[in-house]
Amino acid sequence: MNPVFHIITPVTRIFNLERIAHGLRATGDYDTHWHISFDHRLLGVGESGHAVRNRIIDTIPVCSENWIFMLDDDTLPHPDLLNVVVSKIIGNPKLQAIVVSQDRGNGQVLRAAVGNLKVGQIDMGQAIIRRSLIGDKRVPLRYDGDGFWLVEVLHDQLNVLYLDEALSWYNKLRQ
Repeated sequence: MNPVFHIITPVTRIFNLERIAHGLRATGDYDTHWHISFDHRLLGVGESGHAVRNRIIDTIPVCSENWIFMLDDDTLPHPDLLNVVVSKIIGNPKLQAIVVSQDRGNGQVLRAAVGNLKVGQIDMGQAIIRRSLIGDKRVPLRYDGDGFWLVEVLHDQLNVLYLDEALSWYNKLRQ
């Protein structure tokens, strides 16, 4: 069965969506569903965005072909990101997640590695996770909740592939 990618983007910077969409173009044998939710409350980056993520996760069925990719509205995915991920998923039914490196600008890169699975050393835009692995785990409603969530979801998982390729750019579209 072909993978189905559910890209979840909480939006406060709607003007970035066109550039992000360019990086999400589907060229392989997979489906993408981009879940965009604009937060009218603007309670704060962490709280509002994570609440949106949790709400959308709850709408996505837990099945083996569904994959979740949390993408902030200022993070730019590499145009080949989904094609690279699909090439790793196909023929590897035990794979539960893929973590890629992320270019943070100014020469800094968050490297995809087991040892870097720590709060402050991993970002949502680095991980594509099988929905069934997430289960009922939800992102804590705090600024650094994404790091805690990723550590909880990926901790002690043997079937995670770490790709040291910078396939996303952090805060690339920040304005």
